[in-house]
Amino acid sequence: MIGREILFDEEASPNYRLREVKRRRTAETSWEVVEAASETTVVGGLADREEALRIVRAWERLSQRLEGGLAGHVLVH
Repeated sequence: MIGREILFDEEASPNYRLREVKRRRTAETSWEVVEAASETTVVGGLADREEALRIVRAWERLSQRLEGGLAGHVLVH
């Protein structure tokens, strides 16, 4: 994306990736949760990595509780 730089990218689960991004204009850094299959940012502007990980863990727990899981999710045990 124009105007930002990816500083760090890691797999958080089979369904999500975490990215630390820096806005070029302001040099502000933040974290985002990215859907692994489509590489679409689903949550952005997070303060830190731990906050992003809590969101991923919550979505994975929700997917486990729903019969058949969330649409398009790889079921994690």
